[in-house]
Amino acid sequence: MTLVAAALLLSLGAEPSAKRPPVRVDAEEVRYSYKERTVTFVGRPSVRLTREDAVLLCTQVVAENDADGKIARANCTGEVKLTRGARTVTCDSAVFVEATALVTCRSAAGKPVVMVDGPSTVTGQELVYDLDRDLVTLRGQVVGDIVPQGDLNPRRKGGKR
Repeated sequence: MTLVAAALLLSLGAEPSAKRPPVRVDAEEVRYSYKERTVTFVGRPSVRLTREDAVLLCTQVVAENDADGKIARANCTGEVKLTRGARTVTCDSAVFVEATALVTCRSAAGKPVVMVDGPSTVTGQELVYDLDRDLVTLRGQVVGDIVPQGDLNPRRKGGKR
């Protein structure tokens, strides 16, 4: 790749070798709507949507495809559970957007979104998980118990600064 091409890619916000990881879907039943470019996945008991180490389980996924036939957006409903490492999020519905690698979880009125991370539990009205940056943002009446794990200051050795 020439320097001009690399500079052009960087100026457009793209990395020269940046590729999104594939999204895999496992389901009991699949319905394609070629006119609308949507795919409905139904699970018995659940649909499993996997992107690297993040797993999204739910009863049904309605996915919108891009021009290449890849999932651009997935709307998950029914007993939604998102897991990544020791973190587990439960909610009523979740939307995964491939272009931004964001999963947004919401629950019905009066029912919280719950995130459990090891011994910590936090609830709120909406949770946004940035899969690329491994960043969780919880909004709306956030309540929980945060239990520190491990050394929170990696520069400290043996209890000294």
